[in-house]
Amino acid sequence: MPSQVRFKPDPAVVVIAAAEGYPDQPKKGAEIQCLTSSSWDKWIQTGEIFSAGIKKSSTGFEVGGGRVFGAMGQGASLREAKEKAYERLSKITFAGMHFRKDIAGS
Repeated sequence: MPSQVRFKPDPAVVVIAAAEGYPDQPKKGAEIQCLTSSSWDKWIQTGEIFSAGIKKSSTGFEVGGGRVFGAMGQGASLREAKEKAYERLSKITFAGMHFRKDIAGS
């Protein structure tokens, strides 16, 4: 049975966390910190985090590609959505992680 699409009128912002060396030669294999199966499931279900280049390993999760994940924030204003996206982004780290700091304006 197909899922129903629901739209919300509030602004949303997604910030992408990239691997060291992205885009030319992304470094793979770095362990992703603060990421557990239970938190991952919650974030995926709520749409707070979008997986892109994450690979499951024997000890948890690791970087598996250049664009590793996207952190999404949604709020009543663009400013609130941006703040939530960067707050969620700060909950996950890995060696060499970098991201733009100018998404949704300064």
